Amino acid sequence: MKICHIGIISACLLVIAMTSTVVAQEEQRKTDSDYSALIRESLPVWDESVLNAPKQKLWTERASIQLLTEAVRDKVPEKAEKESFQDKERKLQIEKDRGYVRYINANRGYKHGVSPTKAVAKDQAEKMIVEAVKTIGVPEDELKGPGVSTVLSQGGSVQEKTRDEAFAREQLVYIERNVNNLPVFASEIKGAISNSGEISRLLVKWPDFFLADVQKLRPQDQVINDIVTQIQDAMQGRPVLSVNMKLAYTPLRTEGRIKFVPGIVVAVTPEEGNGFMFTVPVAN
Repeated sequence: MKICHIGIISACLLVIAMTSTVVAQEEQRKTDSDYSALIRESLPVWDESVLNAPKQKLWTERASIQLLTEAVRDKVPEKAEKESFQDKERKLQIEKDRGYVRYINANRGYKHGVSPTKAVAKDQAEKMIVEAVKTIGVPEDELKGPGVSTVLSQGGSVQEKTRDEAFAREQLVYIERNVNNLPVFASEIKGAISNSGEISRLLVKWPDFFLADVQKLRPQDQVINDIVTQIQDAMQGRPVLSVNMKLAYTPLRTEGRIKFVPGIVVAVTPEEGNGFMFTVPVAN
């Protein structure tokens, strides 16, 4: 009789284990299905035109410290090295292999009680940054935007719980990159115009454009499966609030050089916790 009881208990445990496995598999399928549904809702459309980008577009060869100082209307440093210079007030840096240009001038930044409190006109700020990056050598036909935002500041008294009237510190100019009518992910230009009408900071991240050796488009279902897999690996079944995507040229570092491939930039917002972003190619 004890043997029968043991056999019945073992059979019951086996059934429970099998049922749990089936339920887990169904939940997994349901989760993947939910992710897939979110993806299909916002999946961008692509066609053969994404392969028509130029094989290469070079601009960094002519970039120099002399051109950079000319672009920001500053004095050329007497002892500047070929691609960098720094003193107490200024920092100038050029890294041609990654299309990186940096300029900072602390003397041109906002100084409380000294600097004007009214920002220059937005169209003036926009024009100054566009002209500066064109002088450095950035291709004009790749510039998208620009956008301009006024940086405000406000003081006050903690003890008296009062606030002073807000005033402008500077204008910030943002420029995105566009090649073959598509955005280029992770390429950007940011510039700051002081209230005195000078460029106080400039940041350029604009690698030379080399199209990766892609021959054909990937099937849509294959791309969707890749996106689902990456979300599933990151979320481990946790619920997702939204999945936003856009088609773009995405950078890859191959053989020591940055190359670009048409792909999808995926931004995931969980119901809880921090969001994350990744890219998936649409051609190979």
